[in-house]
Amino acid sequence: MLSIVILAGGFGERLWPASEPTFPKQFMTLKSGLSFFQQSLQRSVLLTCTQDPCADNNVPILVITRASIFSQTIQQCADFAASLDIDIRRCFLKKLMVNAEPVSRHTTAPLALAAMYVQTLCRQIGIPEVPILSLTSDHVIEPFAVFSKDVYRVLKVAENGHFVCF
Repeated sequence: MLSIVILAGGFGERLWPASEPTFPKQFMTLKSGLSFFQQSLQRSVLLTCTQDPCADNNVPILVITRASIFSQTIQQCADFAASLDIDIRRCFLKKLMVNAEPVSRHTTAPLALAAMYVQTLCRQIGIPEVPILSLTSDHVIEPFAVFSKDVYRVLKVAENGHFVCF
């Protein structure tokens, strides 16, 4: 099992004027027809929902964004979910949690909050703690097969209590 945290609160400053605070880079679309953010959702689904989409797995896919782009983030999630096979969609929507920070805290605070939440959730549902994979919402990671292989390889290291950074 694996929990995923997607940081999606960017301000779109580095690619201005193509992106800006009201339409940050993560919502830009490239060749696949999916935005950077939706590509991160796709990676999350492929890593957590395709093995056995009907399994009762309550380990979340957490999206942390800014309050000012919360509606856009939800719409991007809904549009992505609509493109999925029904069983995969059900798994994805069951796992998905979107949290809007009232004030941007950049990277460390949302990751710490996510780690505490996942740890607490695991205790509540009676499962061992699970590794957390933090994904950005504005990167292209290709080819997915290589990334997936690397993720599963380092999960073995993380499950032994080690911190792994790509």
